[in-house]
Amino acid sequence: MKIWLLEVNETLPGDPDFRPWRYNILAEILAGRGHEVIWWVSTFSHSQKAHRVIPPEGVRYEKGYTIYFLHGPGYKKNISFARIKHHRILANRFLEKAYKLEPPDLIVCPIPILEICAKGLKYAQEKKIPFILDIRDKWPETYLFNVPGAFRPILKLALIRSFSESRKIKRSANNIIAVSEDFLNWGLRDIQRERTSLDRVFHLGYDDLIFEEKSDGELSKIGLEARKKNVLFIGTISQLRPLDFLIKAAHDHSVSGRSDTHFIICGDGPDIGRIKKLAKNLNNIIFTGWVSSEALRKLKKNASIAVAPYRGNITSLPNKIFEYMAAGLPIISSLEGELRDMMGSQNFGIYYKSDNYKGFKAALDLLLDDDELRINMGQNSLKLFNENYQSKNICLGFADYLESFLSRNN
Repeated sequence: MKIWLLEVNETLPGDPDFRPWRYNILAEILAGRGHEVIWWVSTFSHSQKAHRVIPPEGVRYEKGYTIYFLHGPGYKKNISFARIKHHRILANRFLEKAYKLEPPDLIVCPIPILEICAKGLKYAQEKKIPFILDIRDKWPETYLFNVPGAFRPILKLALIRSFSESRKIKRSANNIIAVSEDFLNWGLRDIQRERTSLDRVFHLGYDDLIFEEKSDGELSKIGLEARKKNVLFIGTISQLRPLDFLIKAAHDHSVSGRSDTHFIICGDGPDIGRIKKLAKNLNNIIFTGWVSSEALRKLKKNASIAVAPYRGNITSLPNKIFEYMAAGLPIISSLEGELRDMMGSQNFGIYYKSDNYKGFKAALDLLLDDDELRINMGQNSLKLFNENYQSKNICLGFADYLESFLSRNN
């Protein structure tokens, strides 16, 4: 069968920061089963914010599947009108190239890229091809979480066409899948449709790469002390993931004279300047910036606790959670919904309300002071990951689902 995957933001083989994510793994599995797979991607790297060097013909052949490149101008900020313009150009170029190729038997396209989903759906409807939507983000609703509450009605009005487009895509898709139960329920609720047996959840999961053990030179430069209880945050530093509580906890530990803890902030982002100002003169916080995959693995290996702070009542199950679980770390998080329920029932983390510093500090100090609890939660975290959330196993189920769908429709 011919299957097209319209996912333009993942890292690709050959990228400096490459690691196999959802659609790379899925493409390899489907190609390995004899399907003819085309993966449509961008010439612009979303993570590196730079253009890739690509073959002149705009096509590259990987492990049994084909990558088709779509050229766009790029953008500097994830939340920006430049990004919307970039996606519109990619979408139009997809349609131009798609009409020159033999139609596939199935198109799979993830939100959040509405513009590409819309063109993919248009093509699928014209060619009478099944179209499956994969909800990876609440788009464009996510935009609203990045502005103060008072401005959200204005922004929602400005994005009214995007909200309408999102509903049209969800309503027109043959089936809807999602990366979490919360996201699937959100998608179905938005179009007032009941869930069917073909609407499924395939979590993001994580692929824990193995690296050759080398020297600890990079970690030595960072200043990591393995004998400390290291509290780790990894990710983009933005208002959506506020680190204020982490900084305040570090300050409180410093004032009280507690010296057995280090707070490690690994990443960068638009809020880094403000956070560094808050952390000024604190010697128990380390800002690493982005580090190599090998150094990141060692940071996780030497961490005691992971934190996943999110602003407001956000219900999500991001891949960072599975990355922490793969490292066997207990998690402190303000995420609502599925993760909160999972941490409660599986005992691998502690929830706190996003605006409650006392709750965050109590969870942190409990795990720091109770070695047995911290170790047990970490073991539960790793066990749950190994049993349910390895990316390869999730994508095997995803591939089975697509093949079953195709067999019913042919």
